Amino acid sequence: MVDSKPPNTSTLYNIVNDHDKHRSAFFWTPGGSAAQRRAAEFARNLRWSEGGHEYEVTQTYSESCKKCYYSLDIRCNGIKRDIRTIKKLIKSREETA
Repeated sequence: MVDSKPPNTSTLYNIVNDHDKHRSAFFWTPGGSAAQRRAAEFARNLRWSEGGHEYEVTQTYSESCKKCYYSLDIRCNGIKRDIRTIKKLIKSREETA
């Protein structure tokens, strides 16, 4: 079941940029206070249908007292994919525009 209309291209760029920035987060040092840690955290959940495919993107970043955690889960028609799927969507949108 699709929850929303397709995200605009800038949202897809943000997913790619956030992934490039946070993919090495496991080696980072978390914020010193709980407020700093909570301010840095984010979660993004998107579901949409485009070009006959259903996409679901779940992107999260969180910090504990000692570790930083980042995950990106991309699914196309229920099959797990990687960031190249989003990059291909951006490229196909730019070619058709």
